[in-house]
Amino acid sequence: MDDVRDTAIYVKCETMANLGYDVIVGYITNDKMYSVLERFFNRNVLGSITDVQLIQCLSVLKLGTQYVAKIQKAYDRIKIVNERELPVKERQELATMSVRMRKQGIELATDIVRQNRRAGGR
Repeated sequence: MDDVRDTAIYVKCETMANLGYDVIVGYITNDKMYSVLERFFNRNVLGSITDVQLIQCLSVLKLGTQYVAKIQKAYDRIKIVNERELPVKERQELATMSVRMRKQGIELATDIVRQNRRAGGR
């Protein structure tokens, strides 16, 4: 992330993370999001995308929510309410579904970029 340390979006996220909150709630980051962000931040590379394309891509990826306990007190208050072991067959099905969803996400992002080729700025 050193390449983008001085960008507005990085500074905004860093500022929010340093406000002293015990827990941070945010979107799950995965390879779909990483690939879209990389295309946005690498502005001088063929295939880079604009801010409008970035926002539209991220809004359709449906990444889910994650919670980060920043301090021990918050961590200590976490309670696991349900736990179960996944059978091998279910794990394999989930892995297959994950690959399919990743491919669909990449195709969707590619379509959005194509449809909004001239929208937004860098």
